[in-house]
Amino acid sequence: MKYYIAENGQPVGPFEIHELLQRGLNMNSQLWNEGMPSWLTASQIPEVAAALNARRAAAQPQPAPAYSAPQQPQYGAPQQPQYGAPQQPQYGAPQQPQYGAAAPSANGYRALPQVDIKTAVIKALQPYFNFEGRARRSEFWWFVLANFCASIVLSFLGNLINFPWLTTILSLALLIPSLGLTARRLHDIGKSGWMMLISIIPIVGAILLIIWCAKDGDPQPNQYGPSTKYVV
Repeated sequence: MKYYIAENGQPVGPFEIHELLQRGLNMNSQLWNEGMPSWLTASQIPEVAAALNARRAAAQPQPAPAYSAPQQPQYGAPQQPQYGAPQQPQYGAPQQPQYGAAAPSANGYRALPQVDIKTAVIKALQPYFNFEGRARRSEFWWFVLANFCASIVLSFLGNLINFPWLTTILSLALLIPSLGLTARRLHDIGKSGWMMLISIIPIVGAILLIIWCAKDGDPQPNQYGPSTKYVV
């Protein structure tokens, strides 16, 4: 069975279990597939937990045989048997680790760390035509900020070299990725990407679109895929 794994706040995959092990899978890794209602840790999925335990047992060194030094007899002193003495722990036996996942929020989900501005720009531009899936708030607003800063810099350079078309070229180059990112941001709150056309309505439409893009996404998976922010 294949699973998606959460990496840097985004679902990646799907992968077979042996492929997940090669990607550094651990018991706290968040996994999901189409047959699961929500994201789960690897320790909550029996077949994945069994594979991790088998790998840990295979990598664990065998304990060295216990060596006991010969006892020197105490001449003249009778040896008293130590009945009921506490048993020594069996060193080398595999200990079950206590996996302490972060405490879930009130609705049963916890948020992954937000993406940085570099990751947000990369996800917006690769792939270039991407209108499917979901995008969290930090991914959307970091890209908006980067686009705004780039426009200011190019506007200054355009005036400096007497070529005012630099900002126009940037706007045309980022038009498709910006529309795709806006569609994915609307998907994250359960709305169709076509709802961005509401911005055609003067003033009111633009305000409504800004409010929607500033709204937190649905924690649970919806018809557009799993959340890129919340995991169980």
